[in-house]
Amino acid sequence: MILLFLLMDSVAKIPHPCNFERRLRIAEVLFVTCARFAIITRGYNRHTMCRWCDEPAPTLLLDGTRQFNHGDYFEQHETFERLWKEERREIRKLYQGILQIGVAMYHLQNCNHHGAVYMLRRGSMYLEAFAPHCQSVDVANLLVQASRILQVVERLGPAKLKQFDWGLAPRIRLTE
Repeated sequence: MILLFLLMDSVAKIPHPCNFERRLRIAEVLFVTCARFAIITRGYNRHTMCRWCDEPAPTLLLDGTRQFNHGDYFEQHETFERLWKEERREIRKLYQGILQIGVAMYHLQNCNHHGAVYMLRRGSMYLEAFAPHCQSVDVANLLVQASRILQVVERLGPAKLKQFDWGLAPRIRLTE
């Protein structure tokens, strides 16, 4: 927590052409991001996460990945939700994050701008704790793709969402 306040203080003091309100907004975003990370990773340490991430990918994870990569976003939701519900350990947040990126793409297919933006942000938030890779999933790569899509969706806005380039659709890359 002390590190968080030091970072916020540093952002506020950076000589920057932006006005004070802009620097304050940057500090607020930093605070929210750090607070979310602390909430997500609460209850387990990096050593525990590494053990979970070194486990082989469950069959449902592989099935959901195939559905996700084929653009079957509704089906992947059902598969990852089943996996998420069956898992009791915090590794379930990996599955929840992937599920939510897929749900964002489903919203995008249906031109639901708000739903797509919300799920891209929320899914990424869950995935951050598991980067760079976990249970054979290249989490870092999926985060980069989600970030790129979020930028495009925000730039397009609700009115031009139909112009989304589906060549940017994310694909889950497996490392093994």
